[in-house]
Amino acid sequence: MGQGLLEILDAVEAGGYLGVRQRIDDQEVLIGPGNAIIDSIVAQLIVRNIDTEVVRALKLRAARHGRSAEAEHREILREVLLRRPEPSLKEHLLRMPDVGDDGDFLVPRLPARRVDL
Repeated sequence: MGQGLLEILDAVEAGGYLGVRQRIDDQEVLIGPGNAIIDSIVAQLIVRNIDTEVVRALKLRAARHGRSAEAEHREILREVLLRRPEPSLKEHLLRMPDVGDDGDFLVPRLPARRVDL
């Protein structure tokens, strides 16, 4: 691994970045939330046997976003694989401040009316 990249990795780690150094395919990689730094290698991905409908949908989506199909493919992979999971309902509820009273949620009700059958 080049000395420059080691300096970058050390600087990122010193800044409080929680990452793990691992060796993958004889390359040292810093893996962490949303990041992977590999020594001067740009990864390529070839996908074969894609349905014509999928290719057409990809091209349409790319056109709507003003990108090439390749750029759109990269963006889809980035969105899906690097997105952070959405908080669960439980997490949302736990974040709510504990203020007020149960009476704040009572709905005034009129007495039931008599119905003759």
